[in-house]
Amino acid sequence: MKKIILSFVLLTFVFACKDQEKESASVETKEPEKQPVVYVSNYPLYYFANKIGEDIIDLRFPASNETDPSDWVPGAENIVKMQQADLILLNGATFEKWLNNVTLKDEDMVNTTEGMSDKMLPLGEKFTHSHGEGGEHTHEGTASITWLDLSLAIAQAEKVNEALKKEAPGKSEDFQANFEKLKNGLSELHKNYQKLEIDPEKVQLIYSHPVYQYLQNAYGLKGENLHWEPSDGWDKNKKHEIEHLAKKGKKTYLVWEDEPTKAMKEGLEEMGVTSVVVNPLFGQPENLDMQEVLFKNLQNLQKISEE
Repeated sequence: MKKIILSFVLLTFVFACKDQEKESASVETKEPEKQPVVYVSNYPLYYFANKIGEDIIDLRFPASNETDPSDWVPGAENIVKMQQADLILLNGATFEKWLNNVTLKDEDMVNTTEGMSDKMLPLGEKFTHSHGEGGEHTHEGTASITWLDLSLAIAQAEKVNEALKKEAPGKSEDFQANFEKLKNGLSELHKNYQKLEIDPEKVQLIYSHPVYQYLQNAYGLKGENLHWEPSDGWDKNKKHEIEHLAKKGKKTYLVWEDEPTKAMKEGLEEMGVTSVVVNPLFGQPENLDMQEVLFKNLQNLQKISEE
């Protein structure tokens, strides 16, 4: 009887060990959950996708080293990689000039400004003046720096959120929670931008480039556009343009994408024009993230608003 009981115990132990081995083997052979490969075309979309998707997604921004990703042209290697991606997030509004020359699957692409055609703005006008001739010249096309209107930035972030949910439905709750945090931060910034009060009767705004259309339209910051680079030096032609553009009796500010040269800044100051930096977030900023840059822009504009 003892032998029978002992045999039974041994058999039970052997089968239990085999079951454990099977479970261990199952755990060992189970593949880790696949990260959706997500490509983005500009820094704001990278920021949105990174904040919402976190480490759930494999996020790639091939134009990250470009000063202006709207001028980026993908090489053969990047095209192949994008063709293999799970999701490609696009800005739309003519931002991706390269798109017409690349074959990508429609089902993989999400245009984050789709359905917002009524909110899209034209490129606008650039002021030029040369030897008594010139004026404002209209540039046809659609302005693409949509995210400077933070209501549009929030709408684009929501498109990113919905696209990620479709790609990884099991993580929808995580995506939604992250999106809500992002939305709250952007909404707070939007409210503060709306509080800007710049009296056009007292203050004149001039923009170094026609890239601020959405900022101007959303927050009542209208002004003429030049086509100057922050790296430009000060010369008689620049002085000539300002003489014909600056309005007497008004405090004039020139809005730059980046800090202008010392010579430029001093030349403008001699003419009573103050330089202000409002970073349009073309490329990936150094040391700051998108919301931090937007806040810094806001602080610079608030100084004008207080005049």
